[in-house]
Amino acid sequence: MQLQQGSMSVLEYASKFMKFSRFTLAFVVDARLKMNQFEAQLNPTIKERMLVHYYISYVDLHDTTVNVERAMNERSNYFNVQRGVKRKGDNQGNFQPQSSTRGLLGIITETTMLVETNTPMRSLR
Repeated sequence: MQLQQGSMSVLEYASKFMKFSRFTLAFVVDARLKMNQFEAQLNPTIKERMLVHYYISYVDLHDTTVNVERAMNERSNYFNVQRGVKRKGDNQGNFQPQSSTRGLLGIITETTMLVETNTPMRSLR
């Protein structure tokens, strides 16, 4: 089976994996082989977090994978809010900043302005 998670969420990937695995006799007979194949085709950022635990069943593996993805998304969202940065991203933690008309020079020259309101700060001189 050549299915990989790619840009799909874990739930989408798991759904397609289950759909296709029904037709793979080896997965029906050997649950461990099924779990290894599911885990092997996960995105690397999720897979590396999954390697620290031995999973007893496919359901356990699936549930943990969904929770890991959710936690990664919550962490990314939390830090984006803390930084005040709005970003577009996929579920694998790969983010691309939204296009902005202000470049690095604009950010440097506006250090005396409040970020959100663009209101000049009082000089402390």
